[in-house]
Amino acid sequence: AAEGDASDLELLQDSSDVQIRRIVGTATETVLACIANRVFQRLHDWEHIAQQLQRDALQTQNPLLIAKAMALRVTRYVRFLGIIRMLDKHRGNLFSIPASSLEPLETDAREACRIFDNAGDNFNKLQMSVALASIRQLSGDLTGAANIAKSVIPIAKAMGYEIIVKHATPIAA
Repeated sequence: AAEGDASDLELLQDSSDVQIRRIVGTATETVLACIANRVFQRLHDWEHIAQQLQRDALQTQNPLLIAKAMALRVTRYVRFLGIIRMLDKHRGNLFSIPASSLEPLETDAREACRIFDNAGDNFNKLQMSVALASIRQLSGDLTGAANIAKSVIPIAKAMGYEIIVKHATPIAA
């Protein structure tokens, strides 16, 4: 998780860099290309960390630890892919990632949901459901994404999980 926090800080730094470069007159396209390269490098680096976390979790044979490793990988990937999509949108493009490319993430999200459900861990189950909705959204399945998010919101509200409601609401809209 510490690696993920560092990644978040780096993304904030990138945002600051964009503002500074705009102020000094660097072309937006150049700034976006630079940030996209950084994001892709971080995604590559993060994949190695996530793979090691999953291997370590599998060695413990603890289902919850395995699900947490899967969930961490899924949520980081969704975040990185969302940033890449946002950068593309600023370039005037709006891409959809082919569903087949997202199948491994969707499989991990579903399996983590199943494990969390079996363990009675509603918070993480709902969090993975929102990640699943985000994956659907990234693949262009906006209806499927909205349906998943809409099913999560009332449960999350009833349980007082406002952070999940906050993340699910824009997807449900």
